Amino acid sequence: MFTQGSHADIKSSLDAIGAAVAVFSLDKDDHFVLISANDTFAKAFEIEVLGCIGKRLNEMFPRYITSSIEQPMHECVSQQTGVESELPIDSLSRTSWWRFVLSPIIPEQARINRIIVTAIDITAKKQLEEALKTSHRRFEAVVNSAYDGIISVSSESRIELINTAACEMFGIDESYLGKRLETLLPQRFRANHDSYFKAFSNSPINSRPMHARASVVGLRRDGSEFPLEVTIAKINLGQTTEMTAILRDISERARLVEELKVAATTDPLTGIANRRRFDELVNAEMQRCQRFGHTMSLLLIDIDHFKEVNDTFGHQQGDQAILSLVNRIGKQLREVDMLGRWGAGALGRRGVYRAAAGDLAGAGLGQRRADQTGGGIGPPCAFRSA
Repeated sequence: MFTQGSHADIKSSLDAIGAAVAVFSLDKDDHFVLISANDTFAKAFEIEVLGCIGKRLNEMFPRYITSSIEQPMHECVSQQTGVESELPIDSLSRTSWWRFVLSPIIPEQARINRIIVTAIDITAKKQLEEALKTSHRRFEAVVNSAYDGIISVSSESRIELINTAACEMFGIDESYLGKRLETLLPQRFRANHDSYFKAFSNSPINSRPMHARASVVGLRRDGSEFPLEVTIAKINLGQTTEMTAILRDISERARLVEELKVAATTDPLTGIANRRRFDELVNAEMQRCQRFGHTMSLLLIDIDHFKEVNDTFGHQQGDQAILSLVNRIGKQLREVDMLGRWGAGALGRRGVYRAAAGDLAGAGLGQRRADQTGGGIGPPCAFRSA
């Protein structure tokens, strides 16, 4: 019926099909003309079927539709196979998307010259795809413009996403996609990483600031290490779990903290321990010596007439006197000795001597070291008037 029938013969059969359907045939000039179409097709493409019977495509539709669908129709006939094509169509009220499924009508004899065209409205699908693309573009814009590094990994701990900030942070590029996350960790941390990763994957907690548990260290491509602040979150995707880490390079913060720590424990003039730090060291050493039965000596070294030096020659010369004394004592220090500034012109030196409890030999050794220190300080400092 579809191979030879006219519009009157096949119209009722086409109307029984729920989708928009039309039958076209090749004329003697190799152009497709309309044989028949159901009411759904006529409504969808705003045509009057009876007025279009026998008309060519370019007489029924605008040029952009004809040029887009005619080539697939010829392909369907020449290859004797089904062909699909998607096309946006503008109307007065809206733009709709259609998928055209072209199927050859194969006669028992002679060549194929008819095809049946099924049109499916895929506007909602296209709108959803565009919304997803927009959402993805928005996500990419946010991720790649973020100041913090962002890395997503699969359940196998392989990198699936890495933003620009993370690439700059580690000195890497997108070639690291697919590599294991451990490549961004120093070697000494890799052995335990897998167990930590699995433990978090199986835990009921969905987000965790990793820096709250232990220090996190990253490994740059050039082999250098740097401290990181990391927050990690997981997303369950059916049977798999994906994790996303937000990373912040805290090298500058760590440097400032270290500077503050040094400033709080170091004498700014001499660079040796200040009184607070020296007290801590002495107390800790006293406890250790008591526990292990060692002998400890403590020397308090005072600069004679220090106030007179400051008053007569100025504080700059007084500072030079302190620095000179520290330099002379420092040359005699052993690795186990500690030197600290106790006051304006006073220094403290702690020495440890191993001896049995109650053994006076240890105390004698400490006395000899004290005598050596005094003798090594050398001649008095000379000053010039300001």
